[in-house]
Amino acid sequence: MKILAPEYYDKFRCIGALCTDSCCTGWDVVIDKITHDKYRQLPPGPLQDTLMQRIKVDSASTSEQLYATVELDGEVCPFFEGLCRIQTTLGENYLSHTCATYPRAQNKVDGSLEYSLYLSCPEAARLALSSPDKMAYQATDGKTPRGNILSLLSTRDNSKSYRHFQLIRNFVIDLLQNRDLPLWQRLIILGFTMKKLDELARGEYPLIPKILEGFEGSIKEGAYTELLTNFAPDLELQLQVTTILLNHRLQETRCPERFAEYYNKVLSDIGYETEPFSVSVKHYSKSYQDYYLPFEAKYGYILENYLVNYVFKSLFPLGPTTSLYKNERSLYAEYILLVCNFALVKTLLVGMAGYYEGNIGPDEAISIIQNYSKAVEHNLGYQQKLVQFIEASNMASNAALAILIKN
Repeated sequence: MKILAPEYYDKFRCIGALCTDSCCTGWDVVIDKITHDKYRQLPPGPLQDTLMQRIKVDSASTSEQLYATVELDGEVCPFFEGLCRIQTTLGENYLSHTCATYPRAQNKVDGSLEYSLYLSCPEAARLALSSPDKMAYQATDGKTPRGNILSLLSTRDNSKSYRHFQLIRNFVIDLLQNRDLPLWQRLIILGFTMKKLDELARGEYPLIPKILEGFEGSIKEGAYTELLTNFAPDLELQLQVTTILLNHRLQETRCPERFAEYYNKVLSDIGYETEPFSVSVKHYSKSYQDYYLPFEAKYGYILENYLVNYVFKSLFPLGPTTSLYKNERSLYAEYILLVCNFALVKTLLVGMAGYYEGNIGPDEAISIIQNYSKAVEHNLGYQQKLVQFIEASNMASNAALAILIKN
């Protein structure tokens, strides 16, 4: 079977006990039914007894992939001893599907597999984000994964414009990697495109290649230059929205400790809890101008890589045809979620650059994105709330979303 993956994918190796943020802490550990049956068939002994005591079957679940969960010791998997006790005692074949594959993301598009990495893993984030070269993709000889692929996309599905999925996604990645334009301009142009495609009726789907060709021509001709410069930034509204959304995640259960630490430093930098909000906006603006812009000039590829990896991994903008974790959203709603992630990460980077008065480099930025990904990327309920908040706030338009994008 053909396998497509970013070039960084084959370089990934779990660094085990050297990891700065173990995947065995901070979130639920899911056990699939096949793995649970293997545990039940083990000979009696201390490990088998512990497995049966600490793994709880979810009687309400109808999915064999989400069959049971591990009862944690606080925030830590009880089988984590610097390394996984299950793996060191029984071998990798006794790991659950989730534990055996993470941080690998696996999608199937028609007859091809697509591999990428979740950036919630520190080593994955380092590999995916640290290269100044444009993220490229290649055929890989990676082994076919065990278990079921959790997200599938069929270009023969007629419920959306799936037939043109590859064409649309190629356009999106090419646009996000167009370094002739500032990243904020690329994102706003992407919004124009997603709005247009989202408004098409099913009978108009054959027009998609011509529409994308038109957008490509307009970009090359610089047709958006004047329009984009007329988008006035509104830092007060931008900061108001991003702090509301980040505060909400901070107050939810299972908020990663390091994410909370980063965000609290951002709040300290802008004087969020000690100054009037208008003063916080001025602090935020100063941090952006004095400290973040120099960082962006040298390391702007980090956010670009983050967005491109997100697009490839999430099957943006159409999403999977079927998925175990599917949230059905329109093309424009997927764009809203992308913009929210960009805006929240940017707020954290700006605030941290200000907190350290510019003494922030690529390692710190990658750590911020990794911890944000851990806090948000696997929290489907929170992602849905991001989109709902924007829609309920009457911000689901290109002009309003540009406020979150442009400083």
